[in-house]
Amino acid sequence: MEASGEETTNSAIAAVDGGSAEEATTSTTTTSRNTTGMRGSRGELPRIKFLTRCDAGVEMHFVAPSVSKDESFGCIRGVLDQFSEDGSLLAVLSAENVKIYNTETDELVATLPDHDLLAMTFSPQNSFLLTQRRIRPEAPFAAGDGNICIWDIQSGERLAVFFQRNPPWPFIRWSSDELLSARMVSTEVQFFVGKTWDNSVKAIRAPGLTNFAFAPGPSPPTVAVFVPEKKGQPGAIRIFKYPKVGEPITQRSVFRASEAEFFWNSTGTAVLAHTRTDVDRSGKSYYGEARLQFLSTDPSIEGSLAIDNEGSVHDMRWSPDGSRCVVIHGYMPAQATLFDHKGKKLADFGKSARNIVKWSPCGRMVVMAGFGNLNGAFDVWDVRKLRRVGTGVAKYSATIDWSPDSQYLLTAVLSPKIRIDNCFAVWKYDGTPVHTESVHNLYQAQFRPSPPRVYPLFPIKVSDQLKGGPSPAGGPASPAAKPAIYTPPSRRGLAALSQPEVSEDSKPRKYNSGGGGGGGGGGGGGGNGGGGRGGRSPQQPVGYSESKAAKRNAQRRQKKKQGDVADGSTSTDQEERETNSPPPPQQPTPQQQAPQQQAQRGGRGGGRGGKGGRGGRGGSPASSPSAPNKNVHHTSNNNSNSNNSSSNNSNNSSEHQPSPAPLVATGSPSPLGSPSSGDVDPSKKVKALQKKLRQITQLKEKQTQGEVLDGPQLAKVHSEAEVVAEINKWSSTNRTASGAHGQ
Repeated sequence: MEASGEETTNSAIAAVDGGSAEEATTSTTTTSRNTTGMRGSRGELPRIKFLTRCDAGVEMHFVAPSVSKDESFGCIRGVLDQFSEDGSLLAVLSAENVKIYNTETDELVATLPDHDLLAMTFSPQNSFLLTQRRIRPEAPFAAGDGNICIWDIQSGERLAVFFQRNPPWPFIRWSSDELLSARMVSTEVQFFVGKTWDNSVKAIRAPGLTNFAFAPGPSPPTVAVFVPEKKGQPGAIRIFKYPKVGEPITQRSVFRASEAEFFWNSTGTAVLAHTRTDVDRSGKSYYGEARLQFLSTDPSIEGSLAIDNEGSVHDMRWSPDGSRCVVIHGYMPAQATLFDHKGKKLADFGKSARNIVKWSPCGRMVVMAGFGNLNGAFDVWDVRKLRRVGTGVAKYSATIDWSPDSQYLLTAVLSPKIRIDNCFAVWKYDGTPVHTESVHNLYQAQFRPSPPRVYPLFPIKVSDQLKGGPSPAGGPASPAAKPAIYTPPSRRGLAALSQPEVSEDSKPRKYNSGGGGGGGGGGGGGGNGGGGRGGRSPQQPVGYSESKAAKRNAQRRQKKKQGDVADGSTSTDQEERETNSPPPPQQPTPQQQAPQQQAQRGGRGGGRGGKGGRGGRGGSPASSPSAPNKNVHHTSNNNSNSNNSSSNNSNNSSEHQPSPAPLVATGSPSPLGSPSSGDVDPSKKVKALQKKLRQITQLKEKQTQGEVLDGPQLAKVHSEAEVVAEINKWSSTNRTASGAHGQ
């Protein structure tokens, strides 16, 4: 029987390497699961179960129609347990052996003579169980024995054994159909066929690699490997398509990355690589630095996730169908963002104190929770409509899990992190509490997994609590009103200033196909709104008057801003924009300034949208017959954005002080495209361009030596011709200016 099985597996691998599709199909059929299906004999849906493990042992519980123990399963003494991927098997470790149970019938499937384990895991098709023993110096292993074992579940036979100190887990990894398995050594990833792990059939050679992962999906499998940076050389993430293990289909250089964890989507077409390093060179974080890389198996897709590089990447999860992913990133309160399988941003869920995200098995909802050092609050979102449908607070909880039918949530306060008040709680998806039970020294609480698309869909409804109705019976009491903050008598007239506004970043928003568009800008007093998100002017209380010091500071900032514009910026890009810009408008008369200021106060609020939409307009000066020219030139987009808040403050105080005179051009403007020696020093410009040309030369030398360049470096190399043309243009300008000065 074993020989025929090996022949079938080998024929399947031959089909993967170029054989017939019929052979591969036959082999996949012979390596089917060794357990009964999740559905009963009459096709009824399996009951929802969840597992708890405490000092008493491992127990199973039913959820519906009410939370109750599974008496047929009983309480099994165990210190470690593990579900199979489809939830049909459960392995429980006792002091003497490992017992494997069928979770639907509660029958004992196999007993394996292994003990004192650190970890165990099932293969994807439930054919093998991989275990890792503790290494004890006082009890060394005998000759031919080791700490890593592979067991055949059907026969109970130990197929292979290895000895490895500090092995990566899992030590042996299988493809989804179990036709191939692989393990990682110091310089390569070795591939094996069938039930033998003595001689590898192929290998991916990458000196220094620290991690690899199979992509889900049928054969031939896709494999991602990671090589960390070393001695100033950048790290690398490479994706290979078996059996072509000598040439990656895509790769990317990564910096500040000493380790990485891979997250493949369910279709095996895209992967998220969470890279980390122990040291944060900026000194902002004690816990090191983390980044998120996006790679696709399609070489034509070269995208990166538009996330904030400041702060940590707390959690990321792919949807069950592999088409979308949610990433929680940034400093607290963290931002949650939805992306598609090509790395394109679809929506923002806003900022909140959340560090955990999990998709419902149906793929239509996500739960975002703030556990650990946060307050235990969680929110449930309908991803299709981008609305919050449920919320709750599970204080001190460490885990949250979805039921297979997507209708329940399970939270738990676990030991040894918290040794008192250990309990588990069952919630409806909308945050309605269903059941809470205290358990002494609770170590684990988890729903039994299920294969996809077993349970039917159901309509998603918003909870009564979010609709503004009464809290559900038995739900957590509404928090008591916080005591008012003491305000000294001298500040009580300014109470309106201390009232916080709802941040725009805390609101969910979608993005269209062109990029991140914003909400409409507010128009008032005859002003026009719409387009991008507009800045808000603070609302001043009645009777408020600006102090003399505030007026002087506003005037000083305005003069400094005008002086910077008049003297010219030190940035090379800004100098070119100023040189090629049209002349500023003429200074308006006092009769023209009055309606212009009135329109600005009434309709300020237009911002800039993303690629998909333009920014909204504030109060339209054209609505007045004496309005000045509206084609006002801004010297720099960066300056106009960075000074937005200060300009708003100065506009709000314009009723109490005269507005500063606009900048008037001195001298004739330079012709379009020709640099002006009065604005920019040609010699300095030539030196800057020559420095850039030297950098391009160095990059080309690295490229000839075989070093892989990233996107910005390649763009700089391709701009060599433009840099040379700029040098020639500015050199001729410098000679012309020197000749005129000599005359």
